[in-house]
Amino acid sequence: MHRRMIVPDDSLQRVRSEYMEMPGLRLSLAQAARLLSIDCSACARVLDVLVEAQFLRLTSNGLYVKSDISGRGEHDRRSLMGHGPSPRSHDQLRSEAQ
Repeated sequence: MHRRMIVPDDSLQRVRSEYMEMPGLRLSLAQAARLLSIDCSACARVLDVLVEAQFLRLTSNGLYVKSDISGRGEHDRRSLMGHGPSPRSHDQLRSEAQ
């Protein structure tokens, strides 16, 4: 059963604000954690909620971008069409960021 993650509203709003204020912003998990000044696991929960809400999406190269950004790279297009490598999981990205 999928449990809804509890994350602080101020963290969610901060991430939303950063992406709204800077169109085209692309952040890795580690970069987002530094920006928010929180640890990677807490940041991953915030990003997971925003991906689930379809505000953000995770690219195949591990960057979080605003969902409505157009002009995806060829690498991203191939992954979405079932060609090329599949996106890495949040757990893989967390372990790489530490």
